[in-house]
Amino acid sequence: MAARAFILARMIEIHKLSPNEFWAQAGVEALIDAYADECALAGLPRPAPDRDLYDDMNTFGALRVFGAFRDDTIIGFAVLLVSPNLHYGILLATMESLFVAKGQRSTGAGLMLLRQAEQAARDAGAQAFLVCAPVGSSLEKILTQSTSFRETNRVFCKGLA
Repeated sequence: MAARAFILARMIEIHKLSPNEFWAQAGVEALIDAYADECALAGLPRPAPDRDLYDDMNTFGALRVFGAFRDDTIIGFAVLLVSPNLHYGILLATMESLFVAKGQRSTGAGLMLLRQAEQAARDAGAQAFLVCAPVGSSLEKILTQSTSFRETNRVFCKGLA
């Protein structure tokens, strides 16, 4: 089983992408739809990414986008935000989204995306890396079992529109 996981992981490639490169990937719209179906927050409208805002944040240096590819097909993505924190006066990195297509989750792509985002946070000079995981998700299980991440807060959402 470990050999199979190693082979699958070797077939996955993680690439840093500009927003335009991300949106140009064949299959990215279906991936975004799957993300919206599975990860939408209760009380908020269905996710509808603002491509202009992606560009603006990228130009400002606050956005990092990564794609997980298997056989040149995008199977997952991570979006990292790096920005100053007003209370601490330091740079913080926040995983805005992390998603891998349902049929591709055994490939290790999610963990590879998480590690790449963490490295990008380090490279940007962030002093902490914040990751929010949906309650009951595989990501929540991974993070709660991790020795390097610790639960610090719980996030609650109340729709206002």
